[in-house]
Amino acid sequence: MRVLYDYQAFNQHIGGVSRYATSLIQNLPKDVEYILPNILSDNVYLERSGIRHWSFLPNNRSILKGKAYIALNLLQSLKELKTEKFDIFHPLFCNPYYVGHTGNHKVVTTVHDLNFYTYPEMLPNAEGVQHKMEVTCKDADAIICVSEETKQNLLKYIDIPEEKCHVVLEGCEQPLIHANGARLHKEPYILYIGGRNGYKNFPRFLQAYSKMETKVDLVCTGSSWKPSEIELINRLGIKNRIFQKFVTDEELNNLLCNAEFFVYPSLAEGFGLPILEAARCHCPCVVSDLMCFHEVAGDTALYFNPKSVDDITKTLEKAISDAARLKHLADLGQENLKNFTWKKTAEETAEVYRSLV
Repeated sequence: MRVLYDYQAFNQHIGGVSRYATSLIQNLPKDVEYILPNILSDNVYLERSGIRHWSFLPNNRSILKGKAYIALNLLQSLKELKTEKFDIFHPLFCNPYYVGHTGNHKVVTTVHDLNFYTYPEMLPNAEGVQHKMEVTCKDADAIICVSEETKQNLLKYIDIPEEKCHVVLEGCEQPLIHANGARLHKEPYILYIGGRNGYKNFPRFLQAYSKMETKVDLVCTGSSWKPSEIELINRLGIKNRIFQKFVTDEELNNLLCNAEFFVYPSLAEGFGLPILEAARCHCPCVVSDLMCFHEVAGDTALYFNPKSVDDITKTLEKAISDAARLKHLADLGQENLKNFTWKKTAEETAEVYRSLV
């Protein structure tokens, strides 16, 4: 069985969907042969993967300004569709550019979250993304949802048959990571990872953090502070306890290994892979009370109401004051990690493919 993947995930230099796509392709069972168009990409996961049929373009975002290289990749994917040398087409994002070009071939798509439906006011061009997702999902012969919550939201917002939807949980690299080298941050700290826009709920989390009686640093990875964030940090009086860092994957692992705990205060997500990445590093997790986080973490995390500043503060205090409980949660997290392998994700995805051919 030959499965054609498209270019969309690999437009990212780095990001969760491209990591999902790369890990899926790397772990496909032997009866599934992948085809990837000869795309241009500077994606860090693809570069390390050994996956063939693509060209690394150093600094392509400056060499080919704007969206020119994306257009070239789209054309390459359409060209590959015309060859018809595949059994299944699996686009890696919900962009329906291919509709009308797949002939009689079966189409499988992956839905990673419904955040553009659940919090449209917090995301740009939500209406346009909703339209693309609706066209993509209605055209697909099968839809892979990365969590049961994602499936339930999909059925809530888009009128499609439930039998088209298959829940296949994401995986995580399995080798455990141990603290190695000097600490990147000397004082005790809580760790926040990644984006801080809209539904990530960062301003409310900062308010909760500022009310903690126990004074502990907050380390945040990701982009530079926005002016509105600087203003809020100053107003809350926490500028001497909060630190922003740009980090490599290795440095992120160092931060996870040495953090008091990892905090994940989102209002909505599709899965919750950072919870598993924290578990690899024996880092306890304190997270929002979301259905998908329960699917991932189960009883290995502490949960709070992400819409309540007081409840977030209370849970942060509970965590920081009970080192024994945090260690127990971290131990449980590493045991739970065994349930989430990319081999399992790839095999369950292949089962969806097999059901169509």
